[in-house]
Amino acid sequence: MSETRYDVGDLVRVFVQFRDLDGDKAAPTAVAAAFVSPSGVTTQVAGVDIHVDTSIDPETLAPYVGRFYIDLLLTEGSDVEPYWVRFEGTGAVQAADEQDVWVRVPNVVIVP
Repeated sequence: MSETRYDVGDLVRVFVQFRDLDGDKAAPTAVAAAFVSPSGVTTQVAGVDIHVDTSIDPETLAPYVGRFYIDLLLTEGSDVEPYWVRFEGTGAVQAADEQDVWVRVPNVVIVP
């Protein structure tokens, strides 16, 4: 379980780092992503919303290899169920990763 707890309304960046069979950072040919909200609604992430991380890897001082992210708007909170985010790589790297994202139930609701 992730130690970080977010708030409803936060936009969070969720990363995945793909690795090949030797454990080296490597990029898949294609990446798919989806998430499940705390209430159980599954959403497929459009390919255009899955981004290559072009920032600098502090280990290599070069752009990351095989690191991707999505930006996830957190619209629900739950004390018992997280958002689940799944990435799948295919082609050159066959790998998958799931992460939990915990969101607090708001104590105050602002009504516009």
